[in-house]
Amino acid sequence: MKIIKKSTVLLFISILFLSSCSDNIGDSKEISFYHWKTTLDLTAKKQEYLNSLKVNKLYIRFFDVKWVEKKNSAYPFATLQAKNNMNDTSIQIIPTVYITNQTLKNTSTHSIPKLAQEISSKIYRLCSSRFYQHLNNKLIHEIQFDCDWTLTTKEKYFSLIEEIRKTESYGKLNNPKISSTIRLHQVKYFEKTGVPPVDKAMLMFYNVGKITDIETENSILDLKTVALLKEIVGKIA
Repeated sequence: MKIIKKSTVLLFISILFLSSCSDNIGDSKEISFYHWKTTLDLTAKKQEYLNSLKVNKLYIRFFDVKWVEKKNSAYPFATLQAKNNMNDTSIQIIPTVYITNQTLKNTSTHSIPKLAQEISSKIYRLCSSRFYQHLNNKLIHEIQFDCDWTLTTKEKYFSLIEEIRKTESYGKLNNPKISSTIRLHQVKYFEKTGVPPVDKAMLMFYNVGKITDIETENSILDLKTVALLKEIVGKIA
């Protein structure tokens, strides 16, 4: 059984991109990558490699939103530090924010607008810095939220997305599309878990193999299992 060490991976590929506006899954063969480290060091060599793969989108984690018990409040963590001027790249940057489910559980319903404002403002500040102000005269076209919401937090998460659309900072970003990550269990039980009010969704395929089976070549990504899941998702959509 082969094991992939996640800490050694700078960028990992998105397996399947789902669009709420598309009737057919898999129409687009576009390759995109995620960058999940705190420090972004997109050297010329790395850019050359991405260009060779014809990658035109990078989903870059800008920061995490976590709940701090001692403060009884949500706070940003692991804010991105960039070593390069992103104006020099033709690759489109998709700001991505990870929101813990614990944050949603502990944030009161009436505090959701305030949290939305704080998240939107921080995204805007990072996008307005010298690293993200304009990417070859391209504005930010999309922002993505990564959250493994549950039955008890779905209403807050969906409300948070709607409130972000109302913020001044979101408007200053020229009202980009909003996308959300989707886990497999949220697809399987979508009638219970609900569908977030987003323009696009990214279905996350990982840990799909049997880690206890010694015959499993790659428990993180079993291509046979992925092919079957893709067929199932296609029928649901």
